[in-house]
Amino acid sequence: MPTENANVQKYTVEGGSLSFNFDKAVLTCMEELPLPRKKWVKKLNQVQAIGNILEDDKRYYISCVGDDIYGSFLAIYKDNGSTAWYIPGKSFMQVLYGGYLYLIFVNEESEYYLIKVECKEGKPLWHHLVEEDLYFYHFTERHIILHYTSGRRELIAPSNGESRVAFR
Repeated sequence: MPTENANVQKYTVEGGSLSFNFDKAVLTCMEELPLPRKKWVKKLNQVQAIGNILEDDKRYYISCVGDDIYGSFLAIYKDNGSTAWYIPGKSFMQVLYGGYLYLIFVNEESEYYLIKVECKEGKPLWHHLVEEDLYFYHFTERHIILHYTSGRRELIAPSNGESRVAFR
């Protein structure tokens, strides 16, 4: 969860923090132990804000907001701040589950997709068109369950993104 002041968004991460300076469009990684110190600094061009940050043992996964429509999703190596990969586009509702990333992306035509992404190289494995009123999704042992404000629910197969059942 971020904390913010007038010019900086700050996220607590394992072993320290990440701070995004709005004015300079710079992301700074701070280490807490053994002593607090700056680990790396990275310029994020055309980024106005950070939407969310997830992490695994090697990478930070960062939802970057450009404006109402544009953005990018970055995977950055924790040790040195270099970019592992990126996906252009604005993402929402990011989840790291079972060794994969699941992202809701919106395209230029305002179409929303649930995308399953392989973490190491950022390769999209499948995408599934979702309705604009999606407000939540979660995982069970066999399905991804999409919840819509209309009351409709949709079951998605995690292996291939196919819709199994839609119900109210």
